[in-house]
Amino acid sequence: MVSYHLICVGCLSHYEVEASTITLDTFLSKHHPLSSVDSVALLKIDVEGYEFYVVEGAQQVIRQHLPSILMELQPQFLARMPAMWDAAAGREVSGKERLTTWFEFLRMELGYRVLYIS
Repeated sequence: MVSYHLICVGCLSHYEVEASTITLDTFLSKHHPLSSVDSVALLKIDVEGYEFYVVEGAQQVIRQHLPSILMELQPQFLARMPAMWDAAAGREVSGKERLTTWFEFLRMELGYRVLYIS
């Protein structure tokens, strides 16, 4: 379990909240073993820049069920995505490059077709 400190931006008052997290794979293995889950058809992810972490923590579910994944990504949240190694380029990528590399990961490693809707 990982703890994050969340800060409310744009709120009338400033406050921090500590929230414990658990991956989808871990949650299901504890409460609903994947062997007992017939189907996962859709993952809707709306986590303001932490999408990579959600997908990373749901790889077993994704690989086993290949659900549709619906998420919104906004440019201002790209900085929250971890730096990723681009083997082809031989270097770390960041910013907009991260998003492209991440979509390539979804497409090449997990077999997804990525559609952009603006």
